[in-house]
This record gives sequence, structure tokens and C-alpha cells, in this order.
Amino acid sequence: MSKYLKYTLLTLAVIIHIYLIIGLIGLYGMEIEDHYGGLQTVYYKSKDDDIIINETTKEFGVVKKSWRRIYLWTPMNENDGLYGFAYKAGNNFRLKVYRLDKEQLQKIRQMNYKEVLYFIDKENSELILEFENN
Repeated sequence: MSKYLKYTLLTLAVIIHIYLIIGLIGLYGMEIEDHYGGLQTVYYKSKDDDIIINETTKEFGVVKKSWRRIYLWTPMNENDGLYGFAYKAGNNFRLKVYRLDKEQLQKIRQMNYKEVLYFIDKENSELILEFENN
């Protein structure tokens, strides 16, 4: 095989791999957009062990994130989905996402909604995202 043919095949293989990677990244983004719709900002900005508060229904949850989905630990339901958590009261809702330390997270699991709000204010937690759907 000539040197020119080897370089041509190598270049072609690299270009094909780049197109495949870009295509897979695009498909991943489309899958998240299809599943979460407007809530995709919540998916992308939140991390494991963040606190999410639904101000409309007066509920809170702890985020557990996989590479494709967000699951929420809530006091009422051990494993709730983000979509069901947000749209529980209908189409109009308001979500806030806070980031806490790991030590503080264990205290949150034994609290009710008002105690969690007080705790977040007292600890000066970082507000990651405020999302409102009208």
C-alpha cells in the first residue's frame, strides 16, 4: 500500500469518527429535549444531591441524576421523576434548585417544607436555578 493511500484512509477514518461523535452528541441532546421539553434547563444545570423546591405545590426533593434522567427523593415518594414533580399542580409552576454541602443534606431528609426553606435561608445556600412555567 502506498503512503498516499494510507494517509487518505487514515484521514477518511478520522473524519468519519468525528461525524459519528457529533451525531451521537446531537442525538443525546435531542433525547433530553424530547423527554423534558422546557425542563431541560433544570436537567443540565442540576447535579446530584441538589435540593429542588416546587413553590406551587410546597414540596421539595433531592436530585439523583443519571446520564439520561433525573430522579428525585421526596418525603412522599422515594423515587419521583422531574416531570411528575414539576407538573403535579398543573402547567403553572415555579421551581428553585439549591446546592448544599453533603453534611447538610442528611439533615434535610428529616425536615418538612417550611423547615427546609428556613434551613436554606439560614445556611446561605447557593441558588443554582429559578425556573417558572406560565
